[in-house]
Amino acid sequence: MRADGFVLSEPSSLRRRSLLAVNHESQRALAKIKADIASLHWYRKASIAAMREALETARFIQLIGEPGSGKSALLKEFAEENARVGTIFVLKDARIQPKG
Repeated sequence: MRADGFVLSEPSSLRRRSLLAVNHESQRALAKIKADIASLHWYRKASIAAMREALETARFIQLIGEPGSGKSALLKEFAEENARVGTIFVLKDARIQPKG
């Protein structure tokens, strides 16, 4: 942020704490997503590859499909893969508090 010619930013210790909090809440949101059916898990390599390819040219992609078709499970798999290399930020509608 810039104010009167000065660049303002939070101290790195606060930034690190903020990233840890975002990561923790994102992991909690992902943990609530069921990714198997009767203990069976489908790996969606082609869908993950399509998501990666789409994100090379776009900053936003939308997963669409019928309820129960696996959109959330796909998002979870994609997010967990990316969490290995950096902080992820997962928003889930039921976890967002008004004015929070």
